[in-house]
This record gives sequence, C-alpha cells and structure tokens, in this order.
Amino acid sequence: MSDDTYDPNCEAIAPLISGALDNELTQQQHQQLHLHLAGCAKCSKVYQELSALRGTLKADFTHRQQQQLVTESNGAQRVNLIAWWVLLICGLILAGAGVVTFWFGSDSAMWLKVVMSLVGFSLLVLFLNVLKQRLQQAKSDPYTKVKL
Repeated sequence: MSDDTYDPNCEAIAPLISGALDNELTQQQHQQLHLHLAGCAKCSKVYQELSALRGTLKADFTHRQQQQLVTESNGAQRVNLIAWWVLLICGLILAGAGVVTFWFGSDSAMWLKVVMSLVGFSLLVLFLNVLKQRLQQAKSDPYTKVKL
C-alpha cells in the first residue's frame, strides 16, 4: 500500500495512535493498532513521529519541572529556616519574660514556683534533645544529596 492511497481503516486507527502514546488502550485495541501499523507505512510514520515528539516534549518538560522544584525548594527552605529562627527567638524572649514575671512579680507559693520551673526546664531539655537528634539525623542522612 502506498503513502498516497486512502485507507478507511486509517481513520479508525488515528485515535488509537493517540491512545497508545498515552497508555490508554485495552489489549485488544493495542493489538489492532500494531496489526495496522505493520501493514500501513503512512500510519506507522505518523506513530513514530508523534512518539518521538512526545518523548522530546516529555524530556524537556521533566527537566524544566526538576529545575523549578529545586529552585522552589531552596527558596522555601530559606523561608522556613528564617521563620523558625524568628519563632525560636520570640519564644525565648517570651519564656524569659514569663519566668522573670513568675518568679519576681507573683505572690505564688515557693513550691509552685519550683515545680513550674522544673516542668519548664524539663520541656526545654526534651526540646533540645529532640533538636539534637534531628540535626544528627540530617547530617547522617545518605539521601540528602540525592537530586530528583
């Protein structure tokens, strides 16, 4: 069959070519397409051209997506780091002011002041311990340098 000859089966096969490239065909449709492509040079050429074009577009799109994700994640990491530092500094200032006010500005019983101070100190030690573990884990994580 020559390239210029009209084949009514080609009209029915055209949607299958698109479906095959998008992995949307049933097995029966897939077999029908490949049988037609084996005997029709015109449709086979269209399939190969579209497949090559799709591969090129997909590779370019994937590369751009990866670059955008890396750029966005670096920016987001900086913003998160700054926000955590601001939160930590403000929290320490408020905690210090609260401790000073509690110890020197209230008429609470001494035992209550000691117990509340121990609870606060225990929470601070737990927080610092978890922070230390997370930092150690981040340093020893073998997947931190893996690029997507």
